[in-house]
Amino acid sequence: VIRIANGSSFHEGRVEVFINGKWRTICSRNWNKADANVACRSLGYKGGLPVTSPVLSEEKDNLWMLGDASCSGSESSLSECRISVIKPSQCINDGQAGVVCQQKNEDSVRIVNGSYEYEGRVDVLVNSEWHTVCNSGWDKNEAGVVCTNLKYSR
Repeated sequence: VIRIANGSSFHEGRVEVFINGKWRTICSRNWNKADANVACRSLGYKGGLPVTSPVLSEEKDNLWMLGDASCSGSESSLSECRISVIKPSQCINDGQAGVVCQQKNEDSVRIVNGSYEYEGRVDVLVNSEWHTVCNSGWDKNEAGVVCTNLKYSR
């Protein structure tokens, strides 16, 4: 129902919503932090920051815009926010709403005290405190999950 498109990475870019069989973008006129947080949480991220991308000339003919998103910030999905369909001409100068989402595991797992940044002890953040993961039952599968979450290869 929601995706991030045309960004420089998988967690940032233009916000698109699938409505009535078409992917539509959201007008950035009143796009704010509350709206961006809800959009990113809809995708499983912790939250996010709002950004605006211009409407490119090649997009104008195929553009389906949604009006201002109005989220309080407590919603778990953009579908809980008020969003209206508008004519593209009403929003061309405002641009399209985008996000930079906070990585899913950012600051909740870390590797410390290694010779390199990609090796060392694994710590996890629980209730605002760092705790070391016990090695009982630890194998390459668990290590692979940690590495993947930290954007390293297995």
